[in-house]
Amino acid sequence: MADANSTAKHFPCHIVNGYQNPNQKEEHSAGLGIEINDDLKVIRLGDGQCRARGVTVGMVMMGINGKSIAECAKAAIGEDAAKNLNADKVGKMMQSVPKPYTLDFNALPNETVAKKELDDTFMSLLQQGIEVTKVHKDGNMFNRMARRIVHMNDAANKIMVSKFKGANTDKVIDVTEVTNVGFSKKQPTKVVIQTKDESKDVTIKLPSEKATEMFAQKLYRHCSQSQEDEGIENVINKGGMLSPRTHRKTVISSP
Repeated sequence: MADANSTAKHFPCHIVNGYQNPNQKEEHSAGLGIEINDDLKVIRLGDGQCRARGVTVGMVMMGINGKSIAECAKAAIGEDAAKNLNADKVGKMMQSVPKPYTLDFNALPNETVAKKELDDTFMSLLQQGIEVTKVHKDGNMFNRMARRIVHMNDAANKIMVSKFKGANTDKVIDVTEVTNVGFSKKQPTKVVIQTKDESKDVTIKLPSEKATEMFAQKLYRHCSQSQEDEGIENVINKGGMLSPRTHRKTVISSP
């Protein structure tokens, strides 16, 4: 297996769910559209995500989300199985890695860069669209929830919830209107995107607690940063994300 080359330039490749390319005939390692040798060097490319993100033949797979392949393999397949890593073992390991993630080529990023790349990967996924279950505010016992797509526009300044990406919808939230993105321990798979106008709040359900936490934290961070960049003060809760009920109590009790 290749050793990390500290002089090589790090190349991040953002991998998301649901990638589609009509020209993709071969998926190779873990559906990424690449074939690697036992030194983890790319020896062949298909029309998959890696080629689309700029990966080229000769690049070396070094890590995932800023952690080395060896470290990731130990966590995924066990310390003994991770010894003497080769293309087959890494390919099998990659099949179990939940998307989205950043695949690190040529060198590993430092901790700060790795964190930013994870945020970038999430934003790439959100702009592509995430399938969720929307909880209707006025739904009855037969119509309480429905499958929807949550996505952002290319400028990443509007959050939309629609039946499919591109469909007309009145559920459009400007990131400058977001005051909180919260979830509670009592309902750990539901995220509430809260705004200055409570009637515009949107509640969505995700498949797992981990997915809920990641979605809420990263969307909160994006909205907070966007508001700072716009010079907007006292919109999103600057003390950090709160559970939805706690947030509303805080807003109501504020002078």
